[in-house]
Amino acid sequence: MNADGSESRNLTDDLGGGNPVWSPDGTRIAFECVGGICVVNGDGSDPRNLANGGNPVWSPDGTKIAFERKFGSGYYEYTDIHVMNSDGSNPTNLTKGGGD
Repeated sequence: MNADGSESRNLTDDLGGGNPVWSPDGTRIAFECVGGICVVNGDGSDPRNLANGGNPVWSPDGTKIAFERKFGSGYYEYTDIHVMNSDGSNPTNLTKGGGD
């Protein structure tokens, strides 16, 4: 949208875009989607589902995305922190709290 709030438009349409975060260079947006973590260009083009998880956060240099994955349920639910390259490759579990 414009700075005054006019001409807003939905960039994620049917992807269920929640918790959006801009990349440091302002060209892409990572967000929670129906399939997990998705990335879309700033103009809404080229949407991609990268990984299962939630709460994406970009690294300061924009090369990586950290996110969380929840496992189990109820009393036995836990969350692991993962990181992957910004294209979705090389996902790594950093906390190894019991998940994959």
